[in-house]
Amino acid sequence: MVRTLSLLQREFRWLGKVLAFAGDFMNTEGQLFEDFFFDLLPIDFPYQYAQTSYTNTLEQVHAHTQSYFEDALGDSLSPRDIYFAQLAEQIILLLSLAPHLTPELFEGFRIKDAYGREVLQFGGVKLTKNFKGFLPTGHTAQFLLAGQNLTRRFIVQKILAQAHYFSQKGVLSLGKVSYGEPPLAGQLILSEQYLHLLTTGKPFQPQYSVDFPATLLTTDKTWDDLILRESLQKKVFTVKQWVTHYNEVKAILGNKVMKGFRLMMYGSSGTGKTLTAMLLAKHAQKPLYRININQIVDKYVGETNKKLEQVFRQASNKDWILFFDEGDSLFGKRSEGGGSSNERYANQEVNYLLTKMEEYEGMIFLSTNKDEAIDDAFKRRFESRLWFREPDDETRILLWKHFFTKGGLELSPGILLREIATHHDYRVYNAAWIEKFHRFCVLQTVAKGDQYIALEEMLEYLGQFKTG
Repeated sequence: MVRTLSLLQREFRWLGKVLAFAGDFMNTEGQLFEDFFFDLLPIDFPYQYAQTSYTNTLEQVHAHTQSYFEDALGDSLSPRDIYFAQLAEQIILLLSLAPHLTPELFEGFRIKDAYGREVLQFGGVKLTKNFKGFLPTGHTAQFLLAGQNLTRRFIVQKILAQAHYFSQKGVLSLGKVSYGEPPLAGQLILSEQYLHLLTTGKPFQPQYSVDFPATLLTTDKTWDDLILRESLQKKVFTVKQWVTHYNEVKAILGNKVMKGFRLMMYGSSGTGKTLTAMLLAKHAQKPLYRININQIVDKYVGETNKKLEQVFRQASNKDWILFFDEGDSLFGKRSEGGGSSNERYANQEVNYLLTKMEEYEGMIFLSTNKDEAIDDAFKRRFESRLWFREPDDETRILLWKHFFTKGGLELSPGILLREIATHHDYRVYNAAWIEKFHRFCVLQTVAKGDQYIALEEMLEYLGQFKTG
């Protein structure tokens, strides 16, 4: 953290010197502002500093600079143009970060020319409702970096285009402008994710809100805690291979063939669907966000789509796993024929979700208790479908032994877990029920101050828990 802040202070000190030349450049014809600030560059430009989230971000951006501009502009660019493009990327990143940390750097832009007019070249957004300083726009960056040179201006424009790394990876973007206005009039907006990353050095984890109705799920459990039928265990192993090697498979097959990974889990509640999702995310070392379906589905026309758009927009470029838990109301079957207006709108929402699923490059998990209610179009888009059935006798025996051989309990020799697991009164219970009953037994031993459970006590606890 100290290293990051020290480096950013150094960068902003340099940016301040660059900005100080703006007034001189405004009255200097026939010269590029670039000619001025090349003399200001550190000897070790662009980033021969200690490794921080800032320098790592620049390295990732600059690794794509040459190939991006060769695709965008052909081979007409000189090495000096590529060098300029990298410099422009660095300054644009700093311009988007500066209002958050050093807004006073832009005080010099709040001046007027000799005729008392606003300086058009500066661009900028001024005097917003809560922020009274100067907010740089795409035009601000273009003026600083290119002056009147159209080639340089075009390079800056391409840096701020949607195809550039900045936009593709969700680093920064241009704010929306009114219809007909130049796109570069939009404010330079650093994403919340990268603002957090560049200032703290830690990955961004959004909090539950109206705009992002999702909760980060984590678990301390391991694969040893997931006890399933043997046939399902084998299928889960294949899914583990998918989440582990997906990027390698995608690199071989290409983006047109592989775009994201989709997993559907269906079956009764309490059979291990959520735990499987958490363990897969933990194994893949990716954040797992469970989407609150109740907050997404809205009775008003168009509102569901808007909320879905917010979720996918925030998740884009972040390599998150989106987990739609019990997603029947979102992924339900479309009605056939014309139907009522409500049915048509519901069909539109399904079609919209299908489109967002296809666009999202990360992983999507879906769990449901009602496989038959899921639209076939969704089912076809899932690479893997796992059926979580109620445990058979052998699996249930393993579950009882798994839970009751831990937690500090001491069972009477007369308590035979195999007999309990296969007894007709208890064969209807699944993993979730057995785990809750285990916690109930631990509570009873704590309350009585004795970890030992006699046979008659176990039978009493089973009776209490069944009826409670």
